[in-house]
Amino acid sequence: MIKADEIVKKYPKIFVNRWGYPSVGNGWLPIVDKICEKIQNYVDDTANIEQVVVSQIKEKFASLCYYIESGDNYVYDVIREGEKVSRYTCECCGTKENVGRTYNGWSLTICDNCHKTVDYYKGRDWKLNTEQYGDIKPTLKHNF
Repeated sequence: MIKADEIVKKYPKIFVNRWGYPSVGNGWLPIVDKICEKIQNYVDDTANIEQVVVSQIKEKFASLCYYIESGDNYVYDVIREGEKVSRYTCECCGTKENVGRTYNGWSLTICDNCHKTVDYYKGRDWKLNTEQYGDIKPTLKHNF
């Protein structure tokens, strides 16, 4: 699995500001990598767009939050879709199977296995996404 340092090195134009360092679990780093790849390819192939620079990447309310300093509708669309995918991906291990959320405290998106086996998550109230939100999966235009 890719590491945060590898993503920062892979996309130096996006991560010129060290405040933008990805502060999320390892399971979401492939999503961050894919967002960066799509954005940087788009910026490189588009003449009239300013270089996109990340100001912050973090977890908030059990979802990936990706903040940038510039961008157009395409860039924001890619980010929104990556954020949607994170809601159905375990932040700890990256699986999309049996994913749910902790509640009654800090909200986290984690799978049933990580909830039961990782000490940090044990004891937190947790529900499978389908129990909380129905069987809703995001409709995506971009391949994540």
